[in-house]
Amino acid sequence: DVYQITLSAMLLSMFLAPFLINRAAQLSGDLGRGDWAHKATVIHDIAVHSMSLGEHVLVCGYGRTGQRIAEFLSIEKIPFLALDVDPQRIAEAQAKGINVVFGNADRREVMQAAGLARARAVVITYPDTHSAERALRIVRQTRPEIPVVIRTADDKDTARLKAAGATEVIPEVLEGSLLIAAETLVQAGIPMSQAIQHVRAARA
Repeated sequence: DVYQITLSAMLLSMFLAPFLINRAAQLSGDLGRGDWAHKATVIHDIAVHSMSLGEHVLVCGYGRTGQRIAEFLSIEKIPFLALDVDPQRIAEAQAKGINVVFGNADRREVMQAAGLARARAVVITYPDTHSAERALRIVRQTRPEIPVVIRTADDKDTARLKAAGATEVIPEVLEGSLLIAAETLVQAGIPMSQAIQHVRAARA
């Protein structure tokens, strides 16, 4: 009963949100057309993309590493939602049917809208360690137990990110993106031997 009521409320709010946002923009002038309306639209868009997902992987950053991870997850038919802030990259991915949406993972409301509470794993591929750490702390405040894999440029921040709660920290050295993709599959429940087969195939 609670599930049905909650689902109905979500559907109703998602249906009404665009009309309310447009109406608020008309009433509030520049304020409505500015930052507030943009943020509300972004959160609504993320919620729409994540609504049907459960036991999915959140991929924070859809650059080269994020794309490789998404490729491996797709092969294993593991649902995922990728967050990125590059409009062109997002548009290209969405044109291919890939579940990528605009959003920054170091914002609590973004992660909530992305279905963090229902996710099975999180991978953070941001090149900036400070942004990655902020996103990690948001994840840990909500889901202390969820596996979190983080990519970093080198090993100088490994101990710091581990102390902040990362399950695995992988420096981006030779074949770094392949290792992160394989570790994400393992954390999502795929056997290590099967993940290694994907890495070998990618190398070939």
